[in-house]
Amino acid sequence: MNQGLSTSTPSSPWGGLFRVLTVCVAVLGLSLSTVQGCGNSTKKSDGSSSSDASSTTDSNNGGNDSNTNPPTERNTVVDNAPPPETRCFAVLECAQTKCPYPFPTDCLQKCADSTKVTGAGLTQFTTLKSCLDTNCSTCTAGDQTCWEACVKVNCAKDWIACSTDGKTGSGTCRETQLCDTNCEAKDQTCASGCFKAASAQALQALQDYKVCEGKKAQGTLTQQEADDCYNKDVACLCPQYNQPGQGAKTCSEYLTCVNGCNSQSCCVAKCRSEMSQAAVQPSDTFLNCVVAKCTTCQPNDQACIDKCAAEQCPQELVGCLCPGTGQPGTGSGSCNKGLDCAQKCSTTDICCGATCAANMNSKAYQKFLKFAECIPKCGCKEGDNKCIEKCAGIGGKCFSEALDCSRN
Repeated sequence: MNQGLSTSTPSSPWGGLFRVLTVCVAVLGLSLSTVQGCGNSTKKSDGSSSSDASSTTDSNNGGNDSNTNPPTERNTVVDNAPPPETRCFAVLECAQTKCPYPFPTDCLQKCADSTKVTGAGLTQFTTLKSCLDTNCSTCTAGDQTCWEACVKVNCAKDWIACSTDGKTGSGTCRETQLCDTNCEAKDQTCASGCFKAASAQALQALQDYKVCEGKKAQGTLTQQEADDCYNKDVACLCPQYNQPGQGAKTCSEYLTCVNGCNSQSCCVAKCRSEMSQAAVQPSDTFLNCVVAKCTTCQPNDQACIDKCAAEQCPQELVGCLCPGTGQPGTGSGSCNKGLDCAQKCSTTDICCGATCAANMNSKAYQKFLKFAECIPKCGCKEGDNKCIEKCAGIGGKCFSEALDCSRN
């Protein structure tokens, strides 16, 4: 008797067979008819035993099969496909390699289909594509200038949202814009990296800046929009100059400074910040007058602007260049004295002429203006006193105006 082995007789002649079958099923997890030693067997021609044609080869060299999963799980095919794409940027990433630039919306749609973007990414892409279809379809295919301006004006928010997929950093608006400027136009990976590094606040400021940039390119800015865009440009690119009147420069020095800016917002903002607080109001009054009344001058035509400013905004110019001289016609002097005073002034000394005008009384100044407005009829050049004397003399075109002035 071997210790540990039972010698009792089974109560049923079928008990031992039942246990064998149970072990086969439990260990192999297969039907009885398919397992050698547990199902029907046949003899080979050499007399050895072989399994049925449907039997499997034991890969464990005779050892136990360690897979104990039930039949339904064991026969399941494992899905090794990548998970669904949820990034909107995956579409732009595809476009930069598979689409011409600027990106046609039909090619963007093909990228969305091929990447199988879904969820939030699909929602963002659908919004962006709808914006492009609605606003930029009038741009001729391949017209990069038209397309980029249109995207900035109408779809900047949607494009940036698709590029970032909600990711933000700590970068400033200025840093982000400079980074984006250094990217190739088609390189969405580069642009996306710039946008994702920006803070949420910087991205909002950047969107505003992009809209203005697009409107400038389109040439559609109204004066109100131009003023608003100046503030947005400064807020994004040079917020350190956002407060005017922090220095000591005069209004005259400000005009000299701003004349060299060529309309660059940060340059203008720097000039404004270097003015004294007292110079801010008269400078704004003068420039607002120039902007409103000198619309026929090109932005870079300084000679035209200077001439127009002197003719259309003389009081505003005096208020800027000659603070403290007073308004014309607020003094007590006569027109004749005012005319004598003005003849002694250099043609380039605006403040001298402003002082002469301020020293005259109201009626005298009105007579002075009538004579001054008549002089151009004689064709006299500025500073040509002999021509002016002839024009104002007997028989001259402005004799009556000069006579009226001399009697005051």
